[in-house]
Amino acid sequence: MKNFIEKLKEPKCLKCKIFILSFFLLILTSTDLIVKEIATRKLKDQFDVVVIDNFWHFHYVVNDDIG
Repeated sequence: MKNFIEKLKEPKCLKCKIFILSFFLLILTSTDLIVKEIATRKLKDQFDVVVIDNFWHFHYVVNDDIG
């Protein structure tokens, strides 16, 4: 196990790390924007969507930020 942890600390291909990080940022940003679009279309000008009564419900609120 110790050898595995030491290998993780070794420097790897910098371009690969940048590519993987960029890929995940693109996926997360895209997912955020898609969910916001779906919420806008389904919840805007509608009553709250109740999932569990008096506990969990969805209400439309505008949030233009990512995160």
